[in-house]
Formats: sequence, C-alpha cells, structure tokens
Amino acid sequence: MPISNYLETNFINASVRNTAYTPPATVYIALYSTAPTESTAGVELTGNGYSRQSVVFAAPTATGSVSSSIVTIGPATADWAIITATAVIDAATGGNILYYQPKTAVVKSGDTVEIAAGDILVNMT
Repeated sequence: MPISNYLETNFINASVRNTAYTPPATVYIALYSTAPTESTAGVELTGNGYSRQSVVFAAPTATGSVSSSIVTIGPATADWAIITATAVIDAATGGNILYYQPKTAVVKSGDTVEIAAGDILVNMT
C-alpha cells in the first residue's frame, strides 16, 4: 500500500529531527468511493450499514507487515457507492490516512465486505 504524506512526514520527523510521533493503539480499514492519494482525503463511504472496522497486523518482515485478522464491514442496509479504494486510518472516525490502495468492489443491500487475513500489506515502498 502506498504511504500517505501525513505518515511520511511523521516518520521523517521522528527519525532525523527527534520529533515525537505517537502511533495509534488501533488502526481501522476504511472504504472509499473516490480514492485518496498521498495528499488528498478521497471520499469515504457513509451510512447504509457502513462503518470502519479495526484491523490487526503481524510483526513486520523484510517485505512489510500483513493483516493478521479478518475484517468484515457491513452488512449494507442499501446499495453502496462503488468502492474504488481501501485505506488504513488511525481513528474510528475522522483521523488520518496512513496507507491506501486501489480496490474495486460493488456492494449491494445485504452484502458484507470481507477482507481476509493476509490480504492487506503495508510497507515503506
């Protein structure tokens, strides 16, 4: 997943400027109808049974860190806008995008979105 400018800035400040960065205790998966970029927020889904869900990541390896928990979002109480991206966010509401990636999905009323353990990889590339 690409890394956001927000997180890049915090990592650089922490590593070479001795500026503290406090990582979030919990991170969440968000779904977007307009994809975020490293510097823009995109348009996150709202309503109709949608809410961000927490995700747990395994210890990093040389290739990064993968999700170690299943993430289930929904069920949708009405058709959702077409999903164009997912993101890892540092808060259950509001907050900052940490990582993001393109993803396409169509969710109809009654559907859930399930992201399997191991399907989300975050890294520094």
